[in-house]
Parts: sequence; C-alpha cells; structure tokens
Amino acid sequence: MTASKIDNARRNLVSSIAARIFNLILPFVLRAVMLQTLGAEFLGLSGLFTSIFTFLGLADLGIGSAIVYLMYEPIATGDTETVNALLSTYRKYCRIIGVVIFAAGAALIPFLPRLIHGKGPEGIQISLVYLILLVNTSISYFFFAWRDSLFRASQRLDVINYVEMGVRIATDSLQIAVLLLTRNYYVYCIVFPLMTIIRNLTIAYLSRIKFPQYMCEGSLSGEGQQQLRKRVAGLIAGRVSARMCYDLDNIVISASLGLVMLAKFQNYQQISSWLMILVGMLGESLIPGIGNSLIMESREKNYRDMNKYQLLYMWLNGWITAGLVCLYQPFIRLWLGSEMLLSDMMLPLFGLYYMTLKMDDVCYQYRVAAGLWWEDRHRAVFAGVFNLVMDIIMVGRFGAAGVLGATILYQVVFDSFWGDLILFKNCFPGYDRFAFMKKRIYYMVIIVFSCALCWFACGVFPTAEGRSLYAVALLLGRGLLCTVVANACMWLFFRRMEEFGDAMDLARRLLHPDRRAGESDE
Repeated sequence: MTASKIDNARRNLVSSIAARIFNLILPFVLRAVMLQTLGAEFLGLSGLFTSIFTFLGLADLGIGSAIVYLMYEPIATGDTETVNALLSTYRKYCRIIGVVIFAAGAALIPFLPRLIHGKGPEGIQISLVYLILLVNTSISYFFFAWRDSLFRASQRLDVINYVEMGVRIATDSLQIAVLLLTRNYYVYCIVFPLMTIIRNLTIAYLSRIKFPQYMCEGSLSGEGQQQLRKRVAGLIAGRVSARMCYDLDNIVISASLGLVMLAKFQNYQQISSWLMILVGMLGESLIPGIGNSLIMESREKNYRDMNKYQLLYMWLNGWITAGLVCLYQPFIRLWLGSEMLLSDMMLPLFGLYYMTLKMDDVCYQYRVAAGLWWEDRHRAVFAGVFNLVMDIIMVGRFGAAGVLGATILYQVVFDSFWGDLILFKNCFPGYDRFAFMKKRIYYMVIIVFSCALCWFACGVFPTAEGRSLYAVALLLGRGLLCTVVANACMWLFFRRMEEFGDAMDLARRLLHPDRRAGESDE
C-alpha cells in the first residue's frame, strides 16, 4: 500500500475505533436497563426482531456493495459521468428495495407466534412492535441511502463512522431515558425510525458538500448493467449464506428454546459481536486500498500484503479470544447478574465460535475487494443450507451448544477452506494454497495454547458475586493477566514467521501518523 492508501486506511481505522469505543458503553447500559425495567423476555424479543430484520435486509441483494466496487475505478480516474450513472441506478434500486422489504416483512406477521417458544412477553402486541421496527428497516431506503456509497468508494469511511457514532449515542441515550422514565416498549421502538431518518439526511447533506460534482443522472451502459447484474447475482448467495448462518441461529433458538434462553445466548454473542465489529472495522478500513492495490500492484506484492495482514489479524484475534474465554463469566456476572450466566462448558465453544469466524477475515476482505461474489455463489448457497439444517438437528440434541457447534463447523469448512480455494484460484493462481492453510492451522494451534495458558493462569483469581469494586478489580486483574500471557505466547511463536517483520512495520505505520509519504511499501 502506498503512503496515501495507508493514510486513508489509518484515518478510516481511527474513526472506526473511535465510533465503536464511544458506542460500546451505552449499549451495555441499555441492555442492563432493559433487563431491569422490562425483563429478560424483552431482551430476547429485541434480539429476535433484530435477526428477522437483518434477514429481511437481504432484499437489497448486495446492490450497494456492487455499486461501491464499480465506483472505485471511475472515481479514481475522474469519470464523473459513470459515477453519476451508478448513483442514479442505486437510487432506483433503493426505492424498489424499500417497498420489497416492507411487503415481505408484512407477510411474516401471521407467523410471528411460531417463532417464539412459549407465550412471550405480556402486556404488548407483538405485531404492533414488529410493524414499527419494520418501518424502520424499510424507511432508510427512501431517505438518501444511496449517497453513502460516495464516501465508501472514495475511501472516506471516517465520515460515515463519525455520523453513525453521533446517531448511535443519541439513539441509545434516548432509549435509556424512555425505559427509565416510562418503561414503555412502544416508545422505545419508535426512537429507531426517527434516528434512522436523521442519520440518512445527515449523510446526504455532507455528501453534497464533499462531492458536489456527483448527482443522480444518466444511466449505465449495457456493459455496466451486465457487470452489475453479475456481481449482484453472486452477492445474493453470499448474503443469504451469512444471514442463514448467524441470524437464523437466533431464530432457531427462539423457536426451540424460548426468549429467555435467547436473551442469555445473545448476551455472550453480543459481547463477541461488538468485538467482531471493532476488529472488522480494521478490515473494512483496508478494503478500498486492497481493491485499488489488486488493480494497480503486482500479484507478488498483493500476496505479501495478505500474509502480513493475516499475521496481524490472527495475533489480535488470538488475544481477544483468550480474553473472551477468561472474562465472559465474571463480566456477565458483574454486568447483568448471575442469573444470566450460561454453563462454563459453553466458554470454549464461544471462544472457538469467535476465532473460527475471524480467522477468515483477511481472505474475505480480499474476496470482497476483488469482487469475487459471482465466483463465491456456490460456496455461499451450500454453506447457508448446511448451517440451517445442522442448527435444527443439533439444537434438539444439545441445545444452544449445538447451534454454536453447527456454526463453528460451517465456518471451518465453508468459510476458511472453500473460501481460500476461491481466492487463490482467482487472485493468486500458482501460489501454494496449502502452505497458506498450514500457516492458518499453525496460528490456531498457538492461539488455543495461549487460551489454555490464560485459563489456568486466571484460576488464581477467586469468584466475586454481585456488583462491587472488588469484582471490578478481579475482572481487570484477569484482563491484565490475559493480555500479558496471550501476547507473550504469540510473540514467542509468531516472530518466527517470515512475514513478521513486514507485519510489524505495517502496524507501526498504521499507529503512527507522522510517518510520511516516502515510506510506501514496495
């Protein structure tokens, strides 16, 4: 990556981390307030609806991602006419998507009782709450949703991140106030569509200031339409797979085990999800630069870059995995109380769930940047069907642990191994895919070893019940011990890798903005 690309990646990364850090505290508080004011069933209901509406978001067919990919080159070359045509096309599709999402969502209303094991929360009309949240999901597509593609394609994710940070803080603050003052779940839900409109209008206003030359006009050529259709067709499969493998997990738990179990499961899942988003922002901040590099740089240069990214990712996520395994129980006990804990036997599964998901991140970022959605379509379809079938089979035998096990198996077989095959075949033909896979297995073995060391080391700390400064001190002590042990272990083994020097140099340049233009990668 050249210095300018590193500047963009660093700016995007800093804004992403800032947004996530600011947005971490209030969601934790909000979840605790909802538990105290409304109860665990409402937590589970919120999680169920989130999964349903995320799944309905499949109606966008990945058009936004395809449009952003097709914008990279015309923005880089100053082809304003093509950018305008893409923007106009995106606007047209957004309006169609909004209608489709609302219609599909409304058609699900009669089936809502079947998605909840037991009666569900008392005192509310579930269909009315669902309708409010359905409006929130669909309304975004009618309020300038297409304008944020300009920031994404121009490597200015920092603008979107800061806007979303402000909107998220305002949303969570309002909802906490509503729950504390009124305990009214309807008013809590109404906040969502209001803030969604504010977010989209803000992005639209800023995009007109930053990119006054771009407007919705013109139409794509026949070749451009063909490229868009092909990429969207591939993206459909990928998006269906992702949603079937994660959001349907929650729907299966709700329908089979009930809202209270779903609430407990999602407490653990949400902690890892917040961390996944935080780490994922590192990859997202690099995608525009990777996409440009795949077009402009040599294959050898890109392969070397991918290996150093992989080492950094595995190191960072190995550290996080060790922390999750050792800190889940004391953190949830401190956060929500002992009644919301799952069995200690679930902790290794949650650790593997996080690690197997993140170990494919780098290859996934390269597949996205290279636009390999069409090539990925068969993998995605088989993966989604496999995970859904295994969820249904294993939840009956093993409960929530079965759902985790099914997802871990899916991630290893379909995301990592099959995903690698697609990437190497299309972007790195002639390179040894098995050598790359052996490195990944080596990383995983060291990370599992690090987690085991951390687990035994943390055994010296006693268990603290309730919320107290003593419990906080024990949690921080465990976290510090995990940080030292996990990083020392990974440094000891990872420094033997040939890409270690390149990876450390990239990390230094991402963290130190004063290193300037002459320091581009060769």
